[in-house]
Amino acid sequence: MMSVVAEKVQPADDQTPIEYTTPDRPLSTVARRWLKKSLGEVTSGVRRAARKRGSTGQHEQALPMAARRASVAIEMYAEMLPKRRAERILRELTLLRRSASKARDLDALAQRLERADEPSTQHVLSDTLNRVEAKRRIAHASLRNVFDRWKRKRLKRQIKRLLQRVKWRGEGTEQSFASFARSKLLAIADAFFASASADVSEITALYEMYSFGRRLQLATEALASEFDPTLREQLMGSILQMQQALAAVANRASAKSALTRWSEKAATTDDREELADCLSHEEHALQQSYEAFRVFWTAQRSEKIRSQFDVLFAFLDDR
Repeated sequence: MMSVVAEKVQPADDQTPIEYTTPDRPLSTVARRWLKKSLGEVTSGVRRAARKRGSTGQHEQALPMAARRASVAIEMYAEMLPKRRAERILRELTLLRRSASKARDLDALAQRLERADEPSTQHVLSDTLNRVEAKRRIAHASLRNVFDRWKRKRLKRQIKRLLQRVKWRGEGTEQSFASFARSKLLAIADAFFASASADVSEITALYEMYSFGRRLQLATEALASEFDPTLREQLMGSILQMQQALAAVANRASAKSALTRWSEKAATTDDREELADCLSHEEHALQQSYEAFRVFWTAQRSEKIRSQFDVLFAFLDDR
């Protein structure tokens, strides 16, 4: 029977007590379980999305995050995986993520432009919508090619073989999960808080914070799965709330960037004027989301997340 270790840790002032429960199992077992879960989400998502050819369902929308989650898991547990096989699967995950992200972003842009193309807004966006729709068709065709590639290369079988070869590959006794989790999370958390302490008056700095925050989210999600649900809810809740606020800015910045590129390549004056109208709308929305984040991201909120990690690290230090 699996044994567990449970301990009460003193929480921050605004937290309820956390009971940590660490399963007494080898690090390689924990790695295999999370890799199986995260990679399984990708293969299932690809299979379901491939069956919905011609539509843009929720399965396609979820693929970019699923692929990124699996990639972070492989990178995190790389020391326990056969290098060449892991690198091969990482390349396929990157291709899938980029293709699915492009299709998703164009879907989101089209939806925003359709809402802006209402008579009350006095926008005339038909040409731009047609341009976006053409790019959407190309992006989704490219994504379907990636689905075919997964089937052709039998990636589900490759992933199964990868999972069969998860093992401790270091010298000496297998590292404890607590030691592993602490070293991985500490480095990722330090990188995030360094980006969060930078001057976020520029959108580029805020986007960098979003990128580091996303990695922190996925790493914490993977490692916190071994602790009490209360910890996951408190820590992940804080991180997800922050990432949602950052994503609102990042998505608007991405749309603005795309419209700017199209405007620079516009062939006619009418096209440039129409795109300028769209660009003005996105710039206004971007500024609103940016101001909303600056109101949201206070020193107190940053300190709350930092203190939640301090509680986690204090527990891991005692293991």
